[in-house]
Amino acid sequence: MEGVRNLLIGIDSGRNDVILRFHAALRALQSETPSTSSSSGGGRNNTSSSREGGSAGTSSSYNSGSGASGSSSNSLMPASVCPAELQVGLRPSQHTPALFGNQCEPWATRRAVLLLHMLLSPGMVGLEWGAGASTLWYLARISKLVTVEHNAAWAAKVRSLLELGYGASAIEERWQLQVAPPQPPEVLTFSEAESYDRFKAYVDVAFLERNASRPRFDFITIDGQARLACFQRALWLLKSHGGVLMLNNAQRPALKEVHSLVPKRWLTFQESNPFAQTIVWVSCEAGLCGPREAAED
Repeated sequence: MEGVRNLLIGIDSGRNDVILRFHAALRALQSETPSTSSSSGGGRNNTSSSREGGSAGTSSSYNSGSGASGSSSNSLMPASVCPAELQVGLRPSQHTPALFGNQCEPWATRRAVLLLHMLLSPGMVGLEWGAGASTLWYLARISKLVTVEHNAAWAAKVRSLLELGYGASAIEERWQLQVAPPQPPEVLTFSEAESYDRFKAYVDVAFLERNASRPRFDFITIDGQARLACFQRALWLLKSHGGVLMLNNAQRPALKEVHSLVPKRWLTFQESNPFAQTIVWVSCEAGLCGPREAAED
């Protein structure tokens, strides 16, 4: 565990400009004119942002551009080429690059990926529950990443791709992996996958012990097992101001209470399509959340 503790040294990078970047990114996303998709599987994306109960929403059908290589393109983010040798996992055929990140990006809704691209920056330290294509993508944007994964074989595959993409020595310096399988190891249903009792070690890994010197992460993403328990843990670990928190598949019934757990003043972006919802929050202290901040909760 000493390697993890060393990784977390200097975690408070003081990146309060995340608040300004969120507001700028939101304006950019709202002004982006989506092109009409002719694909019958393109679906409709509903995006909204809110603070203290206020909201501004748009609905659109758009195609962010995809080719045979699974690349995606948008004026807000350079084209993401996804070479076959670096692709991670599979995507259902309906989960097109117009709706979701491709096999070299986080498996989140498309505009949530665009938002993260505009919010994340070098100097940040991140924590993710659930390894995958996201692991490579985050390490291309932030300085250090801690990944918690329940499946040892899957973690080994992701590690091999990271070493291929970045080199073994760079990975040792910038990435820390914690494998914590469920007890007992078999997971059969969504209900079991949400069980804190089954995934206690996964949620409460040793280096995240609750103590006075807790680390404060710049960025946390939840896209694995026991998501509600991980979300509650993330609220304790995220920086109180300027921290970025993402929850994928937020439409699941087991996650319906997450909104009541987050301070109302936090900045929020959420996007839904016919298959999933992704929510991104940015933490902010009272009086420092930006224009038109409502009363402190």
